[in-house]
Amino acid sequence: MKSKFSLFTSIFLISAYTAQASDQSTRDDLISVYGTHSSYDISNNSSNSYGLAYDTEKLKLSIAGASGLFATSALYKFDPMRDRQWFVKVGGNYTHQDFSTVKLTALGATLATGYMVQDDIYVEAGGSITKHDDTTNLANERIKIASTHAVKRFETSMGTVDTAIGFNRIYRNISDENFYIGTLNYYPVDNARLGFGYAYSNNSISNNFTVDYGYLHTNHTRNLTTDMTTTTIGVQFAFSDITDFASYKMPTNIKRHISE
Repeated sequence: MKSKFSLFTSIFLISAYTAQASDQSTRDDLISVYGTHSSYDISNNSSNSYGLAYDTEKLKLSIAGASGLFATSALYKFDPMRDRQWFVKVGGNYTHQDFSTVKLTALGATLATGYMVQDDIYVEAGGSITKHDDTTNLANERIKIASTHAVKRFETSMGTVDTAIGFNRIYRNISDENFYIGTLNYYPVDNARLGFGYAYSNNSISNNFTVDYGYLHTNHTRNLTTDMTTTTIGVQFAFSDITDFASYKMPTNIKRHISE
């Protein structure tokens, strides 16, 4: 597990350093460290994990780990026509988790494309596939997701408001499922964000709350169906050179591009 963590950390830093030179987004490039606490009210179990995230408009990387857990993900967005209208996103993720009687792994890939209908409206469609394996051979399956969403931005005298709606179709071995998502992000100033999300399917309902301000990053999700709660608290830094700690400072503009 330690060797895997070292390998992915090296890839993480090399990719981040390479991407920063070509990232011309107006918002801050961010790097954050955080801790996540997850609790399950039904079984009265809880766990903690810790992570590192690199967040720019073009490239998003994350590594998280805990006892018996390793997870990493990457998402790259590029502009094929260089016109800031048509975007393509490609990504992947990997998770390995050890339990007392079973080992679970998941390997996934994502592909999506989006278009700026106008400066304040963005639409996107894509899909993902995740291969799940476990040592008991009881839960081996491929989960496919087809997704689409639209974002509308409102610029007001009291700040920026982003509203989004999304629809996912999830294909599983046992049965298929529709998943509906709605989000609202409010930026009263450029270095603060208040976010709310709601997700619904026949088998799951959850709420999500986000508060970012300067160095502070927090996120809280509660699944009303499973009584699972996840809370993340971390610190985030803006930087001009990821290898130079002297360039790290408090973020002054965390407002995401509408296509993110």
